[in-house]
Amino acid sequence: MKKETFVEDIVVLKLETGVDLSTATKLKIKYQKPNGERGEWEASVGDPPTIMEYEVKEKELDVDGWWRLQAYAEFSTWHGHGRIAHLDVGPHL
Repeated sequence: MKKETFVEDIVVLKLETGVDLSTATKLKIKYQKPNGERGEWEASVGDPPTIMEYEVKEKELDVDGWWRLQAYAEFSTWHGHGRIAHLDVGPHL
């Protein structure tokens, strides 16, 4: 059974970057809500270290629809973004 994500769910977002993040000085997951509002969350290194993750708190997923997510990492000699991922957040009844 596929797990679905709904408004106000508490979930762990995991973005595969293809880059070893263990020496990164800053990790963020940038987001754009379906209504166009943008923001970012401070992320951490996952397991394996090419994964960036963030535990979404209650009420942070506050709009239903397609969210756009993008990994961002800074290193001492380089910084950059990953590919944009999408998360479908469903409404409650």
